Amino acid sequence: MTGLEALACGTPVVATDIPPHREFLQDHVRYVPPDDPAALATALEELLRAPGATPPDLRWLAADAAAERFATEIARVLRRAA
Repeated sequence: MTGLEALACGTPVVATDIPPHREFLQDHVRYVPPDDPAALATALEELLRAPGATPPDLRWLAADAAAERFATEIARVLRRAA
């Protein structure tokens, strides 16, 4: 949820390249390998050097279908965790 919340606020996101992140964040974030601190550091440094970079295209979050899918997926995950 944190990645989606950050995107909704227009914040650039760096996420580990794992299936759940790919499922929810799609191609709207920058991915780094899970066990590669150097790649994470590089990605974060690049974001810090370019604070005025073009924000991600968030139109997909505004669509009713995206909101419905988000709610459905969150409910599915919560049911599985219960």
